[in-house]
Amino acid sequence: MSGSLFNHIIAQYLALRYKQLERAGQHVHHNQEKLLKLLLSEAAETEYGKQFGFSSIRSRRQFQEQIPLVSYQDLVSRINDMMLGKSDVLWPGQLKYFAKSSGTTHQRSKFIPISNAYLRSNLIRSSWDTTAFIYHQEPGAEIFKHKSLIMGGSLHPFANNRDILVGDVSAIMIKTIPFIGRPFYTPDFNVALLSDWEEKIAKICKQCIDENVVMFGGVPTWNIVLFNKILQITGKSNILEVWPNLNFYLHGGVNFEPYKETFKKFIPKKDFNYIEAYNASEGYFAVQDMMPTSKPLISQKYKQIQTTFW
Repeated sequence: MSGSLFNHIIAQYLALRYKQLERAGQHVHHNQEKLLKLLLSEAAETEYGKQFGFSSIRSRRQFQEQIPLVSYQDLVSRINDMMLGKSDVLWPGQLKYFAKSSGTTHQRSKFIPISNAYLRSNLIRSSWDTTAFIYHQEPGAEIFKHKSLIMGGSLHPFANNRDILVGDVSAIMIKTIPFIGRPFYTPDFNVALLSDWEEKIAKICKQCIDENVVMFGGVPTWNIVLFNKILQITGKSNILEVWPNLNFYLHGGVNFEPYKETFKKFIPKKDFNYIEAYNASEGYFAVQDMMPTSKPLISQKYKQIQTTFW
């Protein structure tokens, strides 16, 4: 199957997905109530679920009254048990991935359990939804014909247990990219997940300079380091001379405004698309639904999904 045909098929699927998101935006509270009940049902037989009677909860109000508001510190001992391989603590089964997040008052870092259900229904699903927004904005996008370069972190075994992996949520997402998306990702996974930063940058340059990259993503500071290295190696004056079809940057993690002028120098293209995502270790919460010089990526109703939380 040719790249153009495959991209066209994916574009048709994403158009349907976009319509589903619009419909979801019309029933926000119902969908959230439904999700709450599903999560309570799934976790009812865990240690935490049994302790607080998940199986008896029938409404949002009952959930608010019955489940205590806790901090990370209140859960850390349970999370430590999960990281040592204990099953059925906060979520059914034994979890393989834990996302390392920013520090708390009491600890240098916190670790967020990442279940397979969370991967499928939040991180991976939200990535597809983000792509649906992009194709709605730019029907001629060729993300599934060429390459996307996503700068991520690294993963490593916890306490020498290779069955439990700890690292940045970006690295977990790269590690678990669905099979259908892998041919369109660069660099290879071994390089993408390297922990040695200088080695990673050098190998990304070696692998990706000659690729047809149409989208890139990651924290701005990481990409600035990469772009400087690419220009140093190639002798080019800007990144468009290396990747002329580059059209999208999916960024997050920090306020982008201080970096915008720097990126304009790297990518001197007036209609270049900057798309902000709020993808934290705790969840893929939101994605920018409007570009400054173009139509909304999705109707205003969808904003309710992003902003209505308990």
